[in-house]
Amino acid sequence: MKVLITGGAGFLGQRLAPVAGHLPRAWAQAQGRVHQLGGCVWRQVADIVQDATALNPQSSYGTQKAIGELLLNDFSRRGFVDGRVLRLPTISVRPGKPNKAASSFASGIIRKPLNGESLICPVLPEAGLWLLSPQRAIESLIAGHELAAESLGNSRTVNLPGLSVSVGEMVAVLGKVAGPEAVSRIIFAPDPAVERIVNGWPAAWDMTRAKALGLAADADFESIVRAYLEEVASMA
Repeated sequence: MKVLITGGAGFLGQRLAPVAGHLPRAWAQAQGRVHQLGGCVWRQVADIVQDATALNPQSSYGTQKAIGELLLNDFSRRGFVDGRVLRLPTISVRPGKPNKAASSFASGIIRKPLNGESLICPVLPEAGLWLLSPQRAIESLIAGHELAAESLGNSRTVNLPGLSVSVGEMVAVLGKVAGPEAVSRIIFAPDPAVERIVNGWPAAWDMTRAKALGLAADADFESIVRAYLEEVASMA
């Protein structure tokens, strides 16, 4: 019997298979979807996700990421590759145009009002997110690549540090940085389909292991917004 694995896990498997036995350094990034269980049910399982929290994806997207993690850990265990799995928080504030991802609003809620555009937010202000800036994400990926294999022990998977922030707190920071006019451009119109997805994501991860490995989060969400503004200004 042949089993076809598609998506991100299939892509990773295709890249790993030819190098088995040559011990290249390989890494994969996975956002925090593999623990998605859905709303309050997930929060009854664990308030804060640990690196070793059992994977329980409730979507094909999350399942592909879980398969990728297991493949890379297994190939590293067998000595085929020197792998790392770095679990990324939701990245905000992303530059450029919005996409169709459920998390797109996490950047749009800052980027669009700053551009003078309106933003329809599909979740309530109480919704919680685990965030990391693009700058910190790049730094973490580089630092993760350079980690010594011995420092990772039996698990090549690391929850990257981030900030636990509510959407309401994000809006408050926008008001502090850009004023009430920017905030007035945000329209809250909850979308049940998006809420169901977002409320199933972990809003907090344990950062003990990541910090011990020298990885760091942003200081606060205000620093993320100001860094985005500086980047935009530098490109003008």
